[in-house]
Amino acid sequence: MTELRRRMDDDMLARGVADRTRESYLWAVTGLARFYRRSPDRITDGEIQAYVVHLLRDRQLSWSTCNIVVSGLRFFYHITLKRDRTRWIRGRATFLFPVKALSVVFRSKYLAGLRRAFTDGQLTFAAGTAPLADAGRFAALLAQLRATPWVVYAKRPFGGPAQALKYLGRYTHRIAISNARLVSLVDGVVRFRWKDYADGGRPKVMALGVDGFLRRFLVHVLWGASQCATVRRCSRRRSRPKSPSKSRHTEWMWLASFWVLSYSTRNVGP
Repeated sequence: MTELRRRMDDDMLARGVADRTRESYLWAVTGLARFYRRSPDRITDGEIQAYVVHLLRDRQLSWSTCNIVVSGLRFFYHITLKRDRTRWIRGRATFLFPVKALSVVFRSKYLAGLRRAFTDGQLTFAAGTAPLADAGRFAALLAQLRATPWVVYAKRPFGGPAQALKYLGRYTHRIAISNARLVSLVDGVVRFRWKDYADGGRPKVMALGVDGFLRRFLVHVLWGASQCATVRRCSRRRSRPKSPSKSRHTEWMWLASFWVLSYSTRNVGP
């Protein structure tokens, strides 16, 4: 047994590390030393990071296995060698961190923002979401979301961020409701076709007040830049002649778009 291996093993024994964990940590450091063919105390921080990237990208080890390797290396360099932990270790320009780790970070940031919006009174609940106005039920929902694994897909957009936002801005025009489903708008009552899947998928016509219709429509609206994209898209459409059905649909899109903007100003703030 080498001196470094003995020191690391003694440090783990002193901290009550389990036997199997000790074996895994020693295996991680041994693998690093064999990869570079030199003593691990002569390996730099950049080389350590390159080795972990090699395990993930080239050898395609699972994230759980790489996590064991990282934990073992962290113990060896921070506890046994007492290497400085106050310096920032720069990564490669093309690599930030694995997508699986990004999923955990994204979930944490998203739920923290959602909790902050609830605390600041920026969320409005109605109809089926009304019970979530209770702080206890909202906290239970956040706990349920936090316990669920999230899937985050990261990929460079083909045409850049502007194209991605433009695509998302068309979401309300292509998905929320089609022209064929809109029947009429008379005296503040909107009539539209829908399928009642509880009745065998039979098509029916529903009548809702403007507020109720817009509330359901806004469930499909993406916040932020998509609001402006909705208004811009509608303005371009109004400059061209269109059929009565398209004209009616565009008029309602205008109404919904400006309602979104005014709603966000009243309830969410800048």
